[in-house]
Amino acid sequence: MYVGVEPNVDDANVCQDLLDSTDGVEGSVLVGKWPDCASKLHDKQFDVILFIHCLYHVVDVGEALDEALCLLKPQGQVIVFIVSYKMFY
Repeated sequence: MYVGVEPNVDDANVCQDLLDSTDGVEGSVLVGKWPDCASKLHDKQFDVILFIHCLYHVVDVGEALDEALCLLKPQGQVIVFIVSYKMFY
């Protein structure tokens, strides 16, 4: 099961349409910002949580990561991808 969080409703709808049209994939996209959307999810629900080029848009990174840790199953992982300045040179 995949769960995405997207603040832009149009982009969230595109993502949801892609999930719905992909055979064998179950998922949903929450419209909103992280960690505000965390309250819509259940603790210890996920094996992996990915932050892909998004943490620099979060006001309180510590709170965002704390919320993510609460949602992980035992032995779960948080994986963070951030932009490197070298990507632009």
